[in-house]
Amino acid sequence: MADLSQLQAFAEEKLSQALEPGQPMPGGGSARRFYRFRGGGSSWIGVIGSHAAENRAFLGFTLHFGGQGLPVPRIHAVDRERGFYLMEDLGDTTLAAQLAQFRGHPAGRVIAMATLHRIVGWLPRFQVHGGEGLDYGLCHEGEELDGEVFAADVRRFIDEYIPRHAKGAEPEERVLIELEVLITRLHSMPREHFCYRDFQPRNIMWRDGPVFLDYQSGRRGALHYDLASFLYSPDTGLGEKERVQLIDVYLKALRDCGVAMDHISFLADFHPIVLVRRLQALGAYAQIGATEGKEDYLQYITPSLADLGQLLSQGKLSMGLPALEAWLKRIVMAGLSKAGGG
Repeated sequence: MADLSQLQAFAEEKLSQALEPGQPMPGGGSARRFYRFRGGGSSWIGVIGSHAAENRAFLGFTLHFGGQGLPVPRIHAVDRERGFYLMEDLGDTTLAAQLAQFRGHPAGRVIAMATLHRIVGWLPRFQVHGGEGLDYGLCHEGEELDGEVFAADVRRFIDEYIPRHAKGAEPEERVLIELEVLITRLHSMPREHFCYRDFQPRNIMWRDGPVFLDYQSGRRGALHYDLASFLYSPDTGLGEKERVQLIDVYLKALRDCGVAMDHISFLADFHPIVLVRRLQALGAYAQIGATEGKEDYLQYITPSLADLGQLLSQGKLSMGLPALEAWLKRIVMAGLSKAGGG
């Protein structure tokens, strides 16, 4: 592993000490490679990122957010030419793992909800304050989360999830037309603040509190998107009543950041975004699980389908698009039946 030996030499040079051989760490859905280096009673994380624009976004956003007092990792050294950087070791516990651990205690549900209140309270600070003065020229996947992005998210679901998990449910022309109507509606929403893009428990480390990561795909976008990503992540283990509570927590935190939105109008745009985000996630789970050998992603498919089924049964996805709604119900019922062995 020539890259690892070069990264090791880079880390030792920057830290001015010999280090134990770097130990590989899991990278989730990222193509980046992570290694833990130890020496002198301390540890650091070395990263090899082959995508220069992604590296620039992560490093630039991290520097900016850190300057805003937001809890992000400290960067110790960077070699932009080779795609290396060295950052603080945040440990091995993600928020997803911490939430699972909390639930193992008698009062775990209460502790987990208090933690989620805390995380949701941080989100507007990234979106509003973190977005102030941010160099959006660093965004490497486009500067805005617009209709084009939503269309790509839906296409990922159709291309990756349907062939693998819902054969025979390819969308008819009427469904495709209504999907275009939905995407047009989402495209018309204001995009004035920073959208984290992948705000979910696996992208937050827990070390006596949260430290946030994986915002390098961020850009300007609707405020609703990140909250939808988080509240409907299977790792949160939330029910609908708890999600409603956390929406109120979010809206209060948003007001504290100087942006006021009333609950009813927020929800009117929130659930359409929940739908597209869930479709995107299902497409990602199917693709990553099948093509990248990361089968643990497949475990998230059933709870995601269950969430969609609940939203459909409660009428929260009734948007005057009957063909789309009927298509979704068919996919959800088939997927849950298959998961249950029916």
